[in-house]
Amino acid sequence: MTPKAAQLRRFRVLGPFLLAALAACSDSTPVQPIDDITELIGDWDAYVLDVSAPGSPGLTRDLLAEGAAFRINVQPSGQNTAVLTLLGASQVEIGTLVRTGDRLTLYRAVPSPDTSFATYTRLAPDSIRLDGATRFDFQGDGEPGDADLRTELARREG
Repeated sequence: MTPKAAQLRRFRVLGPFLLAALAACSDSTPVQPIDDITELIGDWDAYVLDVSAPGSPGLTRDLLAEGAAFRINVQPSGQNTAVLTLLGASQVEIGTLVRTGDRLTLYRAVPSPDTSFATYTRLAPDSIRLDGATRFDFQGDGEPGDADLRTELARREG
């Protein structure tokens, strides 16, 4: 298998887990403003997107260096859309997030219902970090394992 094919296979395995860890969606709950997420409202672009194997500090992958891009849009209602792109393929998730202190609960509706969690840290007025769990195929054998995800995002100007 070519290196590009192996990367694409890893992306297909990682995509749903990565997006579930970062951007999630709601069920049919009515859309209402959520005060706790005011500072998250807007468009955000990842400038750090790293996955690492728990218990193996040396096993870390910089997905941005591998050509990935990650963007998320958060609305005042908590609804959000996240897009992960790698090797010309994109995966979109739509959902709702709820913030409680430094914890985000992510309710994904599209492409399939799921709930995930992330720890939220404000780094600067227009920069945040999200840490959560995901799955990633470090070996390139089609078998994803548990992984930690660290994403740092900057608010897009405009």
